[in-house]
Amino acid sequence: MVRKREVERLMEKWRNRLWLSQWKITPATTETLEDDSPRGYEATAACDADPTYRQATITIALDVWDKRSARRQNRSMCHEMVHVMMSPTTHLFDEMLKELSPSKRAVYEKWYRDVDEVQAEHLCNVLLDVMGELK
Repeated sequence: MVRKREVERLMEKWRNRLWLSQWKITPATTETLEDDSPRGYEATAACDADPTYRQATITIALDVWDKRSARRQNRSMCHEMVHVMMSPTTHLFDEMLKELSPSKRAVYEKWYRDVDEVQAEHLCNVLLDVMGELK
């Protein structure tokens, strides 16, 4: 079972490391998450951020999180908090995509979502390495 204090501890750890102290970030849980990733990853967590109000929710998928090692849970939280950090840019692109025709939007939206995930994972790896936590 997800230990609420541990999730909150990891969230606070990465909030401080990423200088997100002005953000209200709350944890949430669900039994499972739909993963629309073409890479077929098993979704551990998801981020829903609103940069306008500096609010975000990190939703933890209980079916996956509970099976993860502490190291993998740390990585997942880092990854989702990087999404919070990147959310102003994500929000900007979402607004720009709305200006495109539906056919163009569909192409660019899928492309951008893939790039967004790759960038978040790359930054997560850099952060974990700098912190001596990449193993």
